[in-house]
Amino acid sequence: KAGVTEYLKGYRIIDAMSDIEYYKSGVIEMPVPSIRVTDAFKEVNVKPLWTYYCITAGSHFSNRFFCYHSYQNRILGTQLYKYDVDGFLHWGYNFYNTQYSKKRINPYIVTDAGRAFSSGDAFSVYPGDDCCVESLRLVVFHECLQDMRALELLSSLIGREETENLIDEVAGMKVDLANYPKNAAFILALRKRVNETIKSKI
Repeated sequence: KAGVTEYLKGYRIIDAMSDIEYYKSGVIEMPVPSIRVTDAFKEVNVKPLWTYYCITAGSHFSNRFFCYHSYQNRILGTQLYKYDVDGFLHWGYNFYNTQYSKKRINPYIVTDAGRAFSSGDAFSVYPGDDCCVESLRLVVFHECLQDMRALELLSSLIGREETENLIDEVAGMKVDLANYPKNAAFILALRKRVNETIKSKI
């Protein structure tokens, strides 16, 4: 880092990381912690607070792997709201190669970058004739962002504390990055409650 810092003055330098010690030691000023360790960064009031997921966060965390239920993808919007996250990083948009880009792959046939990553990690769109073809996972991810925006609108009407309480009330538990109701019914019920409350306030 010392060898390049003088040439990068004025540029924002961010880095994904899985251990808070890199941040505490000053190696990086703007960390993007893995979703499984984001709580540690929030506890020391890192701002701006970003997070990311990929590969091996753990099955109880949000992600958009092929083998995950859609609710494990969509819950992220509610979690990003609750953590007041400023940004989200996910690297796999259209990586149609094996690991280290040694060979090209056909994503309609090979979904795991040549057995390097979990299926669905490396891309969320498919190549089309003249445009990208959205995956179901990307459509659900869009819904998760809409959930986050709806919660932000509700928060502007009734306040953040009451909005967070509403989330936990519908969930029947305190929702965080690792803990949430493991079913689609919760997300649909929450969105219905959010929409109804917004409607009653405007």
